[in-house]
Amino acid sequence: MSKLAALLRETRMQFNDLKFFKKDMAIPVTHCISETFRTNQITINTTPTLIVGQDKNRNSITIENITGADMYIGRQNVSITSGFLIRQGAAFTTDKTMDEIYGIVGAGTTACCYWEE
Repeated sequence: MSKLAALLRETRMQFNDLKFFKKDMAIPVTHCISETFRTNQITINTTPTLIVGQDKNRNSITIENITGADMYIGRQNVSITSGFLIRQGAAFTTDKTMDEIYGIVGAGTTACCYWEE
C-alpha cells in the first residue's frame, strides 16, 4: 500500500470515529465581534499624538501602522527611544490597557488606524 493510500485510509478511519453534535444541541461560541466598537485613522508625527483616549470599558484594542514611517506607541511622554515599535504595515493588539495611547515617529508622518472594543 502506498503512503498516500495509507494516509487516506487512516484519515477515513479517524473521520468515521468522530462524534458529531446532535441537531438540537447548543454549540458554545467563544469569540465574536463585540456589539460596541470604535475605529478611526490618525496621522502620527514627530510629537506625541493621541491615538485613543482612556476607556475603563475597553476590552481590547488593535493599532495598525498603515503607511509611512515606523511608529512607536506608549504613554503621553512616548519617544522613539522609549516607545513600543510598530513597523509600517504591522499591527499590535492588547487586552491589557484601558489607558490613553499615544504614537510618535522619528521623522515625517505615518497614518495609523485602530479597532477598539
